[in-house]
Amino acid sequence: MTPKTDQRSRAIPPRTTPRTILKLGKRSLRELLHRFGQLLSDLANVHLDAVETTHQLRVTSRRTDVALRLFKSLFPRHRRRWMRGVLKDIRTDAGAARDLDLLEVQWRPAHGALAVQVSHPAASWMHTRIQGQRTHARRQLLRWTRMSSVTRFRKRSNALARRVRRRGHTSTNVAISRRFSALVIQLRDSLPATSLSLRHSHQTRIHARRLRYAIELLQQILPDDTAATCTPLTRIQEQLGQINDDATAIRHLNGSIEACSDPAVAPVLQLLLEQLETAAVKRLEKWSVDTSSELDDLNEMLHQLFRRPDF
Repeated sequence: MTPKTDQRSRAIPPRTTPRTILKLGKRSLRELLHRFGQLLSDLANVHLDAVETTHQLRVTSRRTDVALRLFKSLFPRHRRRWMRGVLKDIRTDAGAARDLDLLEVQWRPAHGALAVQVSHPAASWMHTRIQGQRTHARRQLLRWTRMSSVTRFRKRSNALARRVRRRGHTSTNVAISRRFSALVIQLRDSLPATSLSLRHSHQTRIHARRLRYAIELLQQILPDDTAATCTPLTRIQEQLGQINDDATAIRHLNGSIEACSDPAVAPVLQLLLEQLETAAVKRLEKWSVDTSSELDDLNEMLHQLFRRPDF
């Protein structure tokens, strides 16, 4: 019987050549870093949609981070770690701005989905507070668009994409296969606990997103029908994303209540917080029931990924 570790090491088909993996890793990272650098420059352009640019910046940073994880054995450690650190810092600032972009829409007095559930003074107080936080978050993010920061990022990006290590075929295959396998196992293990809490659902969403990005990056060297796994992953990611928006609104509302000193506003917000928490839990439970068969199918697909004769 073949040991489990050996099964994982065959996740990349043996027909894959060293040159193919080197070219794939180099091209993927170069394209992602170029797009990320362009989006970073676009943030400073007042004529472009800053909200959408911020969203795309986060998506691209996540894809790039997955590429750096998968192909880590192909690039120098110190350059790769520096790049991952910068991507994480920018992604954190972009995440704060993105969350407030969405909350600002939800709390617009008389129109926002959350604003219509409370009195006008409470909605106005929340909207004013969010606008101030949003302005600050946008300033923090725009620090990365300075000429010196963008220039340094592009120089480091070009240097990283050029420094590809020519390692042996077997070691490269095994390393990438194990990392890909780890992403599959993380998602598979997180599925049963998804409906337990909003935190668990968020973790499942993260694992689903990373696996989908990995499949898309490795599509050239994975079996053709492996791409079919991306369809349920995308659907689950989007569904859990809506639930995560509820969790974000709850976290922000909880922090706002603690900072609110207006006796006429705080009780109204507290009541809304309780309602949102109850509704979010029920929504997650309903989602788990409605998608139970889909989750079972996905779980089986994940099990089958390493039971193929061509792996």
